[in-house]
Amino acid sequence: TALSDRAIDICKSILTSNPKYAQAYANIAILYRIKASYKLNRGKNPEEEVLQGLENAKQALQLNPKLATAYLETSFLRWIGAYYKFYVGEDPSQAVAASLEEAQKSININPNDFTAYLNSALNYSLMANYQVDIQKSPAITVKNGLNFIREAEKINPSFSMSWTVEGRLLLAQARWELENNISAEGTFKKALATIERARELNSNDADIFSILAEYYRWHAVWLSKKSKDPTKEVESGLEAVERGLAINKNFGELHLTKSALYLIEAGFAKDTKLAEQSLKAAQKAVEANPALERKVKPIRESAQHLLTSQ
Repeated sequence: TALSDRAIDICKSILTSNPKYAQAYANIAILYRIKASYKLNRGKNPEEEVLQGLENAKQALQLNPKLATAYLETSFLRWIGAYYKFYVGEDPSQAVAASLEEAQKSININPNDFTAYLNSALNYSLMANYQVDIQKSPAITVKNGLNFIREAEKINPSFSMSWTVEGRLLLAQARWELENNISAEGTFKKALATIERARELNSNDADIFSILAEYYRWHAVWLSKKSKDPTKEVESGLEAVERGLAINKNFGELHLTKSALYLIEAGFAKDTKLAEQSLKAAQKAVEANPALERKVKPIRESAQHLLTSQ
C-alpha cells in the first residue's frame, strides 16, 4: 500500500499542472481499488478506499464521459464493496447491480476489453454463492455469469482468472444441487475440468488452489451424503490447500477450507484428533481474515460438538 500511496501522490502532482487530465483521475481510482482489495483480502472494511476510488472515477468521467477505464474501475470498486457485504453476511444485491451497470457501460465503449466481461462474471459468481447461502436457486445467475466469462475467455483464452471464475460459478451450482438432493456429479466434473484448465495456465496462483481445494471439499460432502468414503477427496483437498499456502501462507480461505476438510473426515472416521485439527485451521482462518468468522462459526461448532460427543 505504500507504493500505491506514492503513486497516488504522483498522479495528484500531475493533476496540479493539468487538472483536466481524466486518465490521471482514473489512475487514482485504480490505485484506490488496489488498496481496497488489499484490505478486503485481510477481512478489513474497504469502504474508505472504495469511496475515494469512486470519487476519482467520477471526476474522470466528468472530464471524459467516454473513458471506459473509469467505468470499469467504478464497477470493480463496487464489486469490492459488494464482496465485503457478502463476507459479513449482508445482502450484496444492490451493490452487485450497480457494479454490473458500470461494467456494461465499459463494454458498450470498448467491447474488446475482456476484463469488463470478467468483472461482470465476478459479480454473478458472488451473487450465485450468496443465493446458495440463502437457499435460493442460483441457476439463472450462474447462466448469466457463464455467458460473460465465456466472452472473456473468447477474447483472452490464456488468462487463468477467467477459468477460475467459471469454476466458481459451476461450483456454486453444484453446491445448490447437492444441498437439494439433485444429481450434482455432472456439474462437479465440469467445475473440476475448468479449475484444472486454470491451473495449467498458472500454477503459481494461490486462488486457483483455493478453488481447487473448495471443489474437493464440496465433492467430499457430496460423497458423504451418498454414504461413500470421502477420504480420497479430503486428501486431494488438503494437498491443494498446502500448495496454496506455500504460495500465500496468510490466505484465509485456504485455512477455512482446510478446517472444513478435516471436519468432513473427522465426521466420517469419528476421529477427534481430526476435529482438533479442524479447530486449529479454523482459528488460523479467522486470524488471517477476521471477516471469515461467519463462515468459520458453523465449522467450529460442528468440530466442538464432535469432540464433546465422543
